[in-house]
Amino acid sequence: MKFKIRNNKPKKVSKNFDSKDESNSLTSVYEELKFLREEIKLFKKEKKTLKKKLNF
Repeated sequence: MKFKIRNNKPKKVSKNFDSKDESNSLTSVYEELKFLREEIKLFKKEKKTLKKKLNF
């Protein structure tokens, strides 16, 4: 089942956007990305071990 986003309203962006805020935001996004990549690696390892257990 596919869903469409019905709320296409433009979002307001503050004109007082600080570059420091942008840097902190990018850093947090980068940290989250690193964390998620590690999670994916762990899930892949877990999947592999479960497959081995099921095959034996």
